Amino acid sequence: KIFKHSSYFGINAMIGTNKHFYTKGKMTGKEALAYSFGLFYKFQLNNYFALKLDCNYERAYANRNDGRFSSDVISVPLSFMFATGGKATSETMIGFGPYCDYTFAGKLNKQKISFDRFNHYEGGIQWSAIVRINRFMFGVYQKFGLTDFMKEDGEDGKILNRNTYFT
Repeated sequence: KIFKHSSYFGINAMIGTNKHFYTKGKMTGKEALAYSFGLFYKFQLNNYFALKLDCNYERAYANRNDGRFSSDVISVPLSFMFATGGKATSETMIGFGPYCDYTFAGKLNKQKISFDRFNHYEGGIQWSAIVRINRFMFGVYQKFGLTDFMKEDGEDGKILNRNTYFT
C-alpha cells in the first residue's frame, strides 16, 4: 500500500448536547439533547494527513429563553485531519474544518416553525478528536455556529448553535 492508513467509508452515530448561544443580552439557552447518525468517507492524503467528509442527519433540541426548540438538520462537515498510527488496526485523528447545515424542519414549543423568521442554512467551524481501534471509532466532536440562526437579530443579538457530541 502507498499509505500507512487506507482510505475508507464508515457509518457514525453520535449523542450529545445542543445549546443556543446569544451574542448579547442576559440569557443564553440551556443545553439540551442532540443526536446524529450518518455516513463518512476518510481519504488518506499521505502518512500523516487526511480529508474526512461526513453527511449526517441531526436532531437537536435547545432550551431557549422563549421555549423548547427542536430541529431536523442535514449536516455536511469537512475535516482536515492529522491522522497517525503505526498499525493499520489503530489510529489517532485530530480534525478541524468548516461545516454547512440545512434545517428542513423545526418546532418551537411543539408548534411548527415558519422559516419566515428562521434561516434554513447555517455555517460554522468544527473540530474532532478520534481514536480508531480496528473497525470502531471513539471520540468527541464539537460544532460552533458562526451564522445567525434567525433572519433578523433580536434583542439578544444573534443566535448561534453550539453542539458537543460523543461518537
